[in-house]
Amino acid sequence: MYPAYIYYIAYTGPFSSFISLIYNSSYGKWLCIIYVFVLVPLMDVLLGEDISNPTEEEEEVYATSFQYRLPLLLWLPVEFLLITKAAIIVNRSSSWTCWLSSTISVGLVSGVGITCAHELGHKLSITCSLFSKGLLLLACFGCFTIEHNYGHHKNVGTEADPTTARYNESFYRFVVRAIFGVVRDAWKIEVKALRRKGHSGIELVWRNQVFQDTCCSSAIGFIYGLLFGWKAMVFFFAQAVFAVSLLQLVNYIEHYGLVRQKLSDGTYEPVNIYHSWDAPYQLTNLLQFKLQRHSDHHKDPLRPYQLLRIWEPTPKLPYSYPTMMVTALFPFVYFRLMNPLVPRK
Repeated sequence: MYPAYIYYIAYTGPFSSFISLIYNSSYGKWLCIIYVFVLVPLMDVLLGEDISNPTEEEEEVYATSFQYRLPLLLWLPVEFLLITKAAIIVNRSSSWTCWLSSTISVGLVSGVGITCAHELGHKLSITCSLFSKGLLLLACFGCFTIEHNYGHHKNVGTEADPTTARYNESFYRFVVRAIFGVVRDAWKIEVKALRRKGHSGIELVWRNQVFQDTCCSSAIGFIYGLLFGWKAMVFFFAQAVFAVSLLQLVNYIEHYGLVRQKLSDGTYEPVNIYHSWDAPYQLTNLLQFKLQRHSDHHKDPLRPYQLLRIWEPTPKLPYSYPTMMVTALFPFVYFRLMNPLVPRK
C-alpha cells in the first residue's frame, strides 16, 4: 500500500499546466498535453501494473486517515488559482493557440478535479461535501454528485444509465447522450426528493440543486468576465466544457459494452465486479487517485480510494487511461481493440 505522500505526484499535472501557462508564447504551452498523453502512457508501460491489495491491518489503520484525504481537498484551491491565472493570461493574449492550449491544459486539471470531487462526494463529512461542490462548480457540473450517487450506482450496466456506453456506440454519440442524460436524471432525482419534503410548483425549480448549481457556476463565469474581461469569461466556460467532456470520455471507457443481465422477475442482477473495466497501471492510478480500480468502487462505493482493491478476474483495459481515451476518439480503432474483449453474455 502506498504512503499518503506518494499521491502528491498527482500535482505534477497542475504543475505542468502552470508551466504551460508561463510559456504560452512558445512551444512550452503544449507541455501539459505532452506530459499527459505522451509521457504518462510511456511511463505506464515501463512501470507496469500494480495488483497489490491492502492488508486487513492497513484497512483498519488507514480507512479514515486524513493524510489520504488532504491531497483531494487541496485540489480545490490549486485548481481555482490555476483557472484564475489562465483567465488573466488568455484575456491579455490575442493568440488562438494560447487560448487552445490553456483551455486544454487547465481543462485537464479540472477533469481530475471532478475525480477528486467524485471521491469526496462519497464521503459523509460536510467538509468533504463542500469541497466536492466547489470543484464541481468550477467545472460547471454541479449535478454530477446527485446523478452519480443516486442514479449511476443504481443503474450502471442498464439502459437506464446514461453514462454506460453501449456496445458499438461511438464516443461522439455517447457524450451527447451522457451529458444531457446526467442533467435530466439529476433534475428528476432532485424533484422527487423535494416532493417528498412537501415542496411543489416553482419551489421545485428554485430549491432544486441543479438549478442552484447552474446559477452559481454561471455567476463565477460572469465574475471572471467583470474582473478580467470577456475572453476570461469565455475561457472559464470553455475549460469547464473540456473537463466535462473528459469526464464522459473516462465514463465511456469505464463501462463500455458491459451490461447487467435482466432476471426473470424483470429486475437486473446486482452490480458486481464484472460491470466495470479496470486498468491497474501504477502511474495513472496515482495521478487519478485509483479511479482505475473501478470495479471495487462499484462493489463498495464508500471504500476510500487508498483501499480500493483489484479483483481477479475482472475486465481489464488493454492500456492505461490516457491511451484508451485517445483511442476512443477514433471509433473504428476503438471497436477493433475493445469489441473482442467485451463478454457477450
